[in-house]
Amino acid sequence: MLDLTQIKLPWGNSIHDLISGKVPLMEFIASLGSGKFRGRDIRKITEQIRNCDSKDGRSKLKRQLPFVMVSGLSDISHKAEHVTAHSGLFQIDLDGDDNLALQNELGLGYVKETLSEDPYILLCAESPSGNGLKCIMYNHDASLENHSKIYEGIERYFFETYNLLTDPACKNVNRLMFLTYDNRLNFNDGSLPFDRYHEKPKGREPSLKFNLMVLYPSTAIMKNRFQIQLNRLLKKLR
Repeated sequence: MLDLTQIKLPWGNSIHDLISGKVPLMEFIASLGSGKFRGRDIRKITEQIRNCDSKDGRSKLKRQLPFVMVSGLSDISHKAEHVTAHSGLFQIDLDGDDNLALQNELGLGYVKETLSEDPYILLCAESPSGNGLKCIMYNHDASLENHSKIYEGIERYFFETYNLLTDPACKNVNRLMFLTYDNRLNFNDGSLPFDRYHEKPKGREPSLKFNLMVLYPSTAIMKNRFQIQLNRLLKKLR
């Protein structure tokens, strides 16, 4: 049985650094709301990122943020070969580039509020860029061997329940989560372990959980899964 109060996550000062130590999960979550982490002013860096007009500038600033490893546990570095165990936690990244509903402040707030009521979501906070969300879920039986299988179930759950696409890079057990600042983050200490990964795909398009006719009355068009996957491919080819 997973005891969330006993989980400690590997962390580092920046993406270029080795693991600096372990931080208790609850301290990590509290730091997201306060904007302070181990002597670092996360709020200041996050606000600089959100106010930066240059994509390259935002990327450079983001690399200054401390990180935690949500799923993989390591004492050395965040490389996959140094991961020795699984924390039981799963990171879910929801990006505005992949989800139309997150592309403005109104839509992002609505999605965040809706996800706060999901029984399986432990944490939901705005990303450092401000145009996406970061969530955490957990599973008592998670291991390095079944990480991908459980994450595929999470992907399917978000798509079929909310019509949201998660970042497939989170399937990597050594995926990093950069710290962010969100003083209105949603934390549900009564969340349930995600145990629905055994379910088979429903084989149908999901119902539209988010009414994009209201959020986007000028277009009233929902990008479908193929279009979004095509956009991802085109971005890689640029």
